[in-house]
Order: sequence, then structure tokens, then C-alpha cells
Amino acid sequence: MSPTLVIFRKDARHLWPHIAVWIAVLLFSTIADPFSDSYAPLLIGVAAAYLIVTAIHQEALPGDGQYWRTRPFHWHDLLRAKVLFLVAFVNGSVFLTHATVLAVYGIRSSSTSRRFSGHSFSLPP
Repeated sequence: MSPTLVIFRKDARHLWPHIAVWIAVLLFSTIADPFSDSYAPLLIGVAAAYLIVTAIHQEALPGDGQYWRTRPFHWHDLLRAKVLFLVAFVNGSVFLTHATVLAVYGIRSSSTSRRFSGHSFSLPP
């Protein structure tokens, strides 16, 4: 198994309570009001920031008993693992939540993505 996946699995195994709280906050805010303009975006932002900071701080620098010192990894493996963690748990769960809300309200994501795909990345002349 690649070092990136080893670090990713370690982070997911150690942070499962934090991931569960993140998903609970996301589901609560979505169920309470999917088009909310109240406190829900702030709560989601704080919960996401907490999960991101906690994931990054899993690799402590001082001392001699850290995981990355007992199994020396390159810095780019560690960076890829942290980015994979954020994409899988933070961005992935937000994407699934938004896709579910769109499906519940009867909006097909394939037609919406085709309609907006050319406009979201084009620069004005």
C-alpha cells in the first residue's frame, strides 16, 4: 500500500469521532433548512475548519514517538494524504449533501451541470 493511503487510513481511523460530528452537523443543518441563510453556514464553516485543523495537527512535530518518525515518509506523501482526507470527508460529504437536496427537490444534476459547466470556468474577454 502506498504511504499516502497508509497515512489517510490512519487519519480516518483516529478521527472517526470528529468525522461523525462533522457529518451530524452537516445533516442537521441540511434537514433543518436546506436553503438556510441563518446560523447554519457559520456552524458548517466552524465544523469544517475544526475538522481540517484537527486532521493537519495529527502529525505532531516535537518529540520522538510520532508516526512519521517511526515510518519515515516524504513530505509530499503527507501532503497528498491530508488533501485526500479533506477531499474525501469535507468536500465529499458536502457534495453528497448538495446532490441529495437537489434530488429531493427534483432537480437533475446532469442537466444542471451541463448547463453551467461552460459558464463557471470561462473568463470574460
